[in-house]
Amino acid sequence: MIPKPPRTKRLWRYMNYERFVSMLERGTIYFTQPSQFEDKNEGLMSLDWQTMIALFDDGEQAHNDLTSQYPNIPSPPYISYSEWLEIFIYGREEYGVSCWHSNKSQSLAMWDLYVGKGKDGIAITTTFERLYNALIMYNSRLLIGAVEYLDLMGHKYLSHRLNERPKGVIKYHEESSSTPLDTLFRKDLSYNHENEVRAVIKLELDANKKPIQELQIQWKEIIEQVVISPYSKGYFVNEIKRVMEKSALNPDLTYQSVILDERKNFIFEKDGDGIITKFRRDGY
Repeated sequence: MIPKPPRTKRLWRYMNYERFVSMLERGTIYFTQPSQFEDKNEGLMSLDWQTMIALFDDGEQAHNDLTSQYPNIPSPPYISYSEWLEIFIYGREEYGVSCWHSNKSQSLAMWDLYVGKGKDGIAITTTFERLYNALIMYNSRLLIGAVEYLDLMGHKYLSHRLNERPKGVIKYHEESSSTPLDTLFRKDLSYNHENEVRAVIKLELDANKKPIQELQIQWKEIIEQVVISPYSKGYFVNEIKRVMEKSALNPDLTYQSVILDERKNFIFEKDGDGIITKFRRDGY
């Protein structure tokens, strides 16, 4: 079961200027194949699961040993270690992934990681519900949910050493196995700072048998706000608003992050009754 966050959960997508302009002009959202990610273990079995298969890579005996202890192991009988790896390596490429950061507020670490420290960029905000409703209209086989962070690179679930034949001591970790699709919603604990929600689709092929990784959508159905990098200057704010208008999006949905500003540099604006209605940075 893929974990589903609350429907009002706030999601963020950080990106540079070029990507933002491209996706608005094309009216598409890009789905990355697992092998294109920086983490080369995307969509693969956990290390403990691979080790278990390698240790028992002797066909019928391996299957009998395991099912005597764990009758619900989701694996076909008598399959070799190399065959298992091929299933996951090729099987994962059938899918495309769109990644979103889940957080109540913006993260300076995410600005630095995905836009670059000191660089111009933007972050799109939306909610789980808006993202799901917008994407399901264009791909009915969409899966969307929160990533689980597990100890996928350790031997926490094995109580034996490599190349030894244990007798009745295997600790089977069901959550770290299953299918290539399931593993796309699981990552190692070392990535838990990403706090990720993923939209996953099965990729269709074009006439040349190449995967179609762009899905035609309406961005106005997804975008709640466009936040401009705290490193950006006033000219960049105006440029983003121009791009928004050109794409028939409301430029008033745009605002600049102030998380790096000194609090003394703000000007507060009041209405006729003396009630503060908004604030802005001095000079903007």
